[in-house]
Amino acid sequence: MYNYTNLCKYIDSLYESANESNPGYTIDQVCVGMRNELNKFSPDFLCKEVIFTPNFDKQFFGIYLKPIWPANIHFISMIMAGYTKSFGLDGNGSIKEFTRFRPYKYILEIDGRLLRDFNLSPKQIASIIIREVCVMNSAEPVEKLRNVIDNYMALTNDTIDTYYLKDTSSFFVMACNITIHNLTCIFAKYDISKDIENVSNIFEDPGMAISFKEAINKIMIKAGVDRYDTTSIMISWYFSHYKQLERSRDIQYVMRNCLDIEPSEVVRSMIINSVNNMERLTYEDIRYYRDSITESTKKKGLLYQMKRNGLRSIEEDLYEYNMRLRNVETQDDAILLMRQINSRMSILEEYLATEELEEKDRKRWEDCYKKYLELREALSKKTVYNKKMYGLFVDYNALQNMSQTGNLMNTYY
Repeated sequence: MYNYTNLCKYIDSLYESANESNPGYTIDQVCVGMRNELNKFSPDFLCKEVIFTPNFDKQFFGIYLKPIWPANIHFISMIMAGYTKSFGLDGNGSIKEFTRFRPYKYILEIDGRLLRDFNLSPKQIASIIIREVCVMNSAEPVEKLRNVIDNYMALTNDTIDTYYLKDTSSFFVMACNITIHNLTCIFAKYDISKDIENVSNIFEDPGMAISFKEAINKIMIKAGVDRYDTTSIMISWYFSHYKQLERSRDIQYVMRNCLDIEPSEVVRSMIINSVNNMERLTYEDIRYYRDSITESTKKKGLLYQMKRNGLRSIEEDLYEYNMRLRNVETQDDAILLMRQINSRMSILEEYLATEELEEKDRKRWEDCYKKYLELREALSKKTVYNKKMYGLFVDYNALQNMSQTGNLMNTYY
């Protein structure tokens, strides 16, 4: 049986590190110690990192346990197996069926409000953490996630577009992780009554089961018990928008707004990663270039394919960006345009550095690169605002007349 003593000591030290001016250990040292103790508890399900988020002014989230998966494309092939042949074939050449799988690593995030707001003992907090680790350390969460996806597809009678799914793989994995959190986390589940009743099946130590029930009762009394079923909201949102993610500026603005209100550092990192990937080459572009290189060793043939499919569109984007530069007013518009310019400059820079080009072609793309450079410099010098500014206009003739009568209405508009 695992000895919880050291884990409780680290949680007690976390109280001290977060609240005292001269603690014995830094928060980073305590988090490393907790990670090592958790890995002693579950050697087959390793904790990669423990994160402590103070969270003084945002919504309470308690514990966030994010499973770590293989590469995005590999994860998509496993979770979506059985839908189309694009997600894998079995040994007989038939569409591969979905099989249960589980994560083998995770990141744990602890909400500072869990330590401050509910008067919980280190043992009670340890019981919550251990419960979250045990629930995730199985294939059941993935199976429940697959059921959510199947139900959505059945209700909407939708079909999967493989290329859009792979192009937006970071968003899809984020939606899956958040859905799994909603399915498993005691702080996010719609109905937790069965989890409280069956908690004895998780802990070998009866004392930890009691501590868990005590902790949840304290939290429910103070934080309230009103819950809404948001289990599948992220999967529904993703499949409703995934074909527009690469082209919609509105979705990028929504993601930036989410960063301002999201309390979890883990979730913010997923959002940032997803938004950054929106401006990169799509999966279809990467596949096309890879196949072009594989199928042809002739420089002219490859150059022609790249001009037609990629660089020509980059050259044409210059006209659009010059028009947008003149109309940039807000900081958000400027940041979005700067990111798009930088991504295209990096493609051009790599192309010029790696390809053997004829003098005429090299001059063409060097000139294109210089135009992007000039565009970026002009954008960096342009005055922008945090939000749209609206002018104040005064009718001075009306103001003079109204001042004589004491009525100043209708003079400002």
